Amino acid sequence: MINDELLKSIQNNIKRYLKSIIFCEKDAEDILQETNLILIKKRKDFDESKPLIPWAMTIVRFQIKKYLTNKKRWNTKYVNRQHEDYPLIQDPFFDITKNERQELDKEVKSYLSNMQYNIYIFLTKGYSISEIAEEMEISPQRVSRSKSEMIRKMKIFMAKKNENINQYAIK
Repeated sequence: MINDELLKSIQNNIKRYLKSIIFCEKDAEDILQETNLILIKKRKDFDESKPLIPWAMTIVRFQIKKYLTNKKRWNTKYVNRQHEDYPLIQDPFFDITKNERQELDKEVKSYLSNMQYNIYIFLTKGYSISEIAEEMEISPQRVSRSKSEMIRKMKIFMAKKNENINQYAIK
């Protein structure tokens, strides 16, 4: 289990990461508070054989996405779109119709393995790795490995999707 000293030791890393993505200082502070609450709540789920920072940053990314989705702030006034993790945080398809969403889900499903697609669905619903492992009746380590591969594939999928969209853009 993570102790309070360890959580305090990573606060500067989290703050720097947040400020590299979120331009509004007040929003960054709000996200930091929410993240810390979740880190404290989920500290029992943390596997101490793994590094703490990547685990914490994953929680930060989900909190950024949740916060920005609630605020509907996807413009450059509030968010650094050039940040390398921005594609993981932003949902570029948040304003598409139901039919377009179904078509997109079919494309994503064909791009991922069945396990990765199920993990993708659970993650979009806000499940943690341990909750996904319990639902799918597999080990958390297997979920984590599949999630990492799913994220890599989704980055490639999103890049291809953006290329297809950008080829029709007015230049």
